[in-house]
Amino acid sequence: MKRKLVLILATVLISPLICSVLLLYSRSFSSATQQGNSQFRRNYKNVQLKKISEFDIVARVVNMKFFNSYLYVYDFQTQRILKLDAKGDIVQSFGKKGLGPGEFMQIMGWDVDDAGVSCDDITKLSITEFSQAGERINYFKIDKPFYSSMRLEKDLYLLLSPSYKKGEDPKTPVPLLPITSLFSLFNAKNKTLSEVIFPLPEATTQPLLAYDGFFVSHSQSGKYFFVCRRFGGFFAFDKKGKIKFTARTIDMSPPPKIIFGETGSASYDKKSPFINESASATDKYLFILSLVRESEINQANRGVVVDVYDVDTGQYLYSFELPNYNNAEASEIAVSNKQIFAYYGEKIVVFTYTE
Repeated sequence: MKRKLVLILATVLISPLICSVLLLYSRSFSSATQQGNSQFRRNYKNVQLKKISEFDIVARVVNMKFFNSYLYVYDFQTQRILKLDAKGDIVQSFGKKGLGPGEFMQIMGWDVDDAGVSCDDITKLSITEFSQAGERINYFKIDKPFYSSMRLEKDLYLLLSPSYKKGEDPKTPVPLLPITSLFSLFNAKNKTLSEVIFPLPEATTQPLLAYDGFFVSHSQSGKYFFVCRRFGGFFAFDKKGKIKFTARTIDMSPPPKIIFGETGSASYDKKSPFINESASATDKYLFILSLVRESEINQANRGVVVDVYDVDTGQYLYSFELPNYNNAEASEIAVSNKQIFAYYGEKIVVFTYTE
């Protein structure tokens, strides 16, 4: 019991530090760290992009999702999920920053479906459910530390909640313990947790940060993914949380080596930099926005790259460039069957696209 308490406290205390470090490094790594890497062999397709609108947004957008003709964005500054119409006007908001009911200190995972919006808080180790009208309808406490979540169906959540090898020295820093499982299932109705068992794609001694990433879903078609940020791969799940397949991305990057210094700082293997920055799924495709590009196209004023994968098999299909806008690169995307929403810092630009 004492060891469990130590692990929980350690995880909760380091979570904000981990999140801050990841956010800082994800924005600071440049594509120059991968220049000359011969493993990049993207198949570029001439996708027709046409800008149809743009709108200013006063928010620090961390990620975006498109659902039922509305764009939902996570504003990190206010810890709110904002629902935007086609003009960019806020028509509803979910949650706010704070410690009270329906308030958040650190959202890391959130989702939207027919039932409404669900948000986790890794500081309070909880999940809150809102109706589409913005009303708080459920609140769940989680007994096990976790880093992010995704709603699969009513009362069932997939958590990025690693399990560690038993019998290790409790003085060993939590992130460096051997990992036996990356994900857990939380049944909100029964208040039970169970591990999602499947072979890890690399050695289980890799630290948790090597598998840092984000959940992506297309709930209307039952497509659910976890995309790794630095390790070149992603995992697909069904509605029950069972692993369907694992896939490697076109970058094929191995998990990086991560070393913690005495002051708590972390250094990363620059051969495996931050690669996958944002993603969005439709009923047919998984779109992954990458900040790493081949040296032959890494020229001034060239945009970031979007890699496209088959959602049913994980097969890489093709890539296309997302153009710069007002000298800024897109850092987040949300994709519908006909449009791409791209966040450029202070603006969201809407493109139509045809293959």
